[in-house]
Amino acid sequence: MKLKKSFAVLLSAVLTLSFLPMFATAANASGAPDTLYVGEVNKTGDNLIDRRDDCNGKVTVTSLNNNAYYTIDKEKDVGYVLTFYNNYEISEPVERFGDYYGIFCDGDLTIRVHDSVTIDTNKKFDNKKYSGAYGICVKGTLTLEGDMPDSVMNVCADKTMGQVGAIGIYAESLRMHNIDVRVSGGNTAVESDEAIAMIDAGLYANNTQDMKNAKGEPLFRYGVVTDHFIQLRGNSEVGGKVNIESYDFINDAPHHFDEDVVIYMPSYCFEENDKTGDKTYSGRWRESFDLFADYSKIPSCFKVCKTGKDSVVTVSGDKATLTNRGDVTLTLELVCGRASYVADSYQVSCSLAWWQWLSYIFSGAWLQK
Repeated sequence: MKLKKSFAVLLSAVLTLSFLPMFATAANASGAPDTLYVGEVNKTGDNLIDRRDDCNGKVTVTSLNNNAYYTIDKEKDVGYVLTFYNNYEISEPVERFGDYYGIFCDGDLTIRVHDSVTIDTNKKFDNKKYSGAYGICVKGTLTLEGDMPDSVMNVCADKTMGQVGAIGIYAESLRMHNIDVRVSGGNTAVESDEAIAMIDAGLYANNTQDMKNAKGEPLFRYGVVTDHFIQLRGNSEVGGKVNIESYDFINDAPHHFDEDVVIYMPSYCFEENDKTGDKTYSGRWRESFDLFADYSKIPSCFKVCKTGKDSVVTVSGDKATLTNRGDVTLTLELVCGRASYVADSYQVSCSLAWWQWLSYIFSGAWLQK
């Protein structure tokens, strides 16, 4: 009997260990960062995520004269939020993996600016120059938003690198709202793998005179690099060359690019129903249908939301499944921090066939709101 018990315990331990990689993958996929650093002399080795965990709450960084410079907090449905006050400016880049950064984060991050903040890694710090230093690097989704109508973020990477090295702002996905972002860098001012999305924001990338030589030629490689550039209202001005796969200046949002290139203008919208020819779907309980012609072309800054009876339909990626009787409106919304814009809508109706009633009642779906 003891042998059987020992074998059972051992088997249980082996099975538990076998699931650890899956659990680790799921945790990493959430986008929650493990590290967050802000360049600060004598404090560059301080991981603010650990600091917050040690304090069991919000971390506030102040001067001896009690001027609050920035806070780090975690908000429900938002994640980690780094908020700057009192026109703060970093005092020394932080080193990570052999490179230097004004701000470094290895997951999703929201940066809020109360008045202005300056992340300048181009200047000398105690007569030391940090070659190839980035301004901001976020290996996840970066959201920049202002707390005031005239909030400004100034970001400057090392300007001596030219064709290689530094980037002003790098993020896997970048979203901006209610803030003017002024960026310059030695290689690229702003680079985002997936998308740059703006609502009521300004983006000014490598458009200053010091980023050009006496002949007016750029001293950098690109102003902006991204797959999708999406702008609602606000303003954008980008100097030099760009590498943009597709764009959408919603309602002809004001913009000026030095380089006028031919790029795609995609449709960020739901697919029309083949049967009805419009964006409606009436079906029976448990039926499924596709919402998008090509879901891979919809960047993550767009979110499917519901208005009406929430339980009528369940959405997973590009697939919608009818899960309760009733009607609901699906909206495809561009989301940038605390701002959103409805880009498209889809009407969905679910009914029951006579032979489904018994299964429907026993399923308990009718109890859902």
